[in-house]
Amino acid sequence: MPMANFLAKQIHRCPNRGIGHMPNTELTEFIKKAIGKVPVFSMRALQLLKLAADPAHHLTDIINIVKQDIGLTARVLKTVNSAAFIRHAEITTIDRAITQLGETIVVGLAVMEAASRQFKTDLSGYDGLPGDLWRHSLKTAIAAKKIGHFSVGTVKENMAYTGGLLHDIGKSLTSDFLQNTAQGISEQINEGKFGEYCAAEREIMGQDHAETGFLLATHWHLPPPLPQVIRFHHHPADSPEPIRPLVYTVHLADILAMMTGCGTGADTLQYRLDPKYSEYLQITEDDLPRLILEIDEEFTSLLDTFQSPA
Repeated sequence: MPMANFLAKQIHRCPNRGIGHMPNTELTEFIKKAIGKVPVFSMRALQLLKLAADPAHHLTDIINIVKQDIGLTARVLKTVNSAAFIRHAEITTIDRAITQLGETIVVGLAVMEAASRQFKTDLSGYDGLPGDLWRHSLKTAIAAKKIGHFSVGTVKENMAYTGGLLHDIGKSLTSDFLQNTAQGISEQINEGKFGEYCAAEREIMGQDHAETGFLLATHWHLPPPLPQVIRFHHHPADSPEPIRPLVYTVHLADILAMMTGCGTGADTLQYRLDPKYSEYLQITEDDLPRLILEIDEEFTSLLDTFQSPA
């Protein structure tokens, strides 16, 4: 049993100490050490993320990077010829495949490959089921891509999609430190002792999954504003003003993914929707049913194709 897992269980079982008295200093150090052991992010994925953030780039730049990675090239070709995308004859050239998929999906595929180990993590610390993190992340990404079009500011589609994919990546590390705590946290939220799930996480570990995700993104050298999007996705009002439209986009996408049946376990819908989203996103009550339908349709279409990150 990993030391962090063992420590979390022993603290939880101690009869004289409740959640509010756990020695989170030790757990914080364990989390930092765990982050340091996570393999580096794929160089090609980083190149694509940085390129996608550059407004002066062209699709040919994306194509040239993908061509340098045999594994990613194979993934792109497999995806474009899947039932979700193929229209007529099989596509055999990477140039045509990327043109067909679009750079948002291609960059997303690179991110999926680079973080596949994290997406596959069993979220038992949240009482989640295998695959919950992956399904929730994919649906949030799809929702963020669509919600971004309602922004009052400029929200790049590929940044919204990637931010949605990675927003909860910190849970891949915090889950191990939350073993046997989900029921107790839910009970204390119902009793009003915690306003939302991440407050309980901070009480237990000294930091929540968003802060852990920020540290992981920094360890991976992900380009801005992705680390900040991860850090503030539950509290978008605290994010730097220039990126708030993007952070609110991912914030609302996260909530919609949970509302439509894609959560990560005991923490599903245990977070507050920031009502200030309406200052950054011009979405009306009439827009929501159509938006949710579009998100569900695309999610269903892509799930089989993307269900197993390589």
